[in-house]
Amino acid sequence: MTPASLLLSSLLPFFMVTGSGCTNKKNFTSESDYLKWLGSEESRLGKIASVNGFTIKVKYMPPEYLAWLEMKPGAGAGAAGNPDGDPAIFLKTVERYRQSLTFLLTFEPDETKRPGRDVMLHNVSDYNDYKERFMELNFNIENSVSLHAGNAVYLPVLSSLENIYQLVPGRNMLLVFAPPSKEDAAFYSSTELDVVLEDGIFGTGIHHFVFNRNDFKFASGLHLAFTGSATEKKGVL
Repeated sequence: MTPASLLLSSLLPFFMVTGSGCTNKKNFTSESDYLKWLGSEESRLGKIASVNGFTIKVKYMPPEYLAWLEMKPGAGAGAAGNPDGDPAIFLKTVERYRQSLTFLLTFEPDETKRPGRDVMLHNVSDYNDYKERFMELNFNIENSVSLHAGNAVYLPVLSSLENIYQLVPGRNMLLVFAPPSKEDAAFYSSTELDVVLEDGIFGTGIHHFVFNRNDFKFASGLHLAFTGSATEKKGVL
């Protein structure tokens, strides 16, 4: 087996995160563990607001993780785009994701007030109400969410609502923000990044999810670690 093939066959047996100037290392044996860490207070990459029976979360998604999602085995077109597991292609994919900022927006029921209640059914009286909410989340989210950096305001250039057909009570939405040009200093240099949600869909009001760009550096130290052979893999995703 060639080194390149080995790379792809053993892609991400664990995540290892190293912070700039930090000697601590974090190993994750599963994708779910890594995502939990991203949303934790320790990572400082996840923000939470609870209001009117809802828990609203906004989580920063590192470029390395997005590249892995695109290229992991079984990912379809992404994996097919790197059949030999070339590390250079992976790094190029990471660099492409670094040209934008991606966040995961999650609406969940507050389990202390509305346990197990599907958020899509909140204050919905009939199918037309449900359809209208679905359409708002899928096609008009730019009317509700914006990214504020310096004196500039950015709307999502891409959004994707996870369609899970009521298997779980919450909903996830991926939001991608990008500047009009690569020379946009506010987008690429502002320390404070404020994801503003003006929620008229569920009626929870206006929320500010403020991130410090310096906290992204810890997650950007993430790299993929590989075992010596496919039989030595542990916790392969």
